[in-house]
Amino acid sequence: MMKQFLAVFLGSPQSKSMQKWQNLSEEQRQQKTAEGMKAWEEWGKSMKNLLFIREDL
Repeated sequence: MMKQFLAVFLGSPQSKSMQKWQNLSEEQRQQKTAEGMKAWEEWGKSMKNLLFIREDL
């Protein structure tokens, strides 16, 4: 798994998307989180030649 990453989250706690997320059970949230992490990791692997890390920041 990648050790470093940058994530930007946009939205508000009152958004419809957040309300739908909050209405899920903890089990459903964990499942969706695991699915998203898997998809993100696969994306990272497929894009590894286009990604770079700057150690001087």
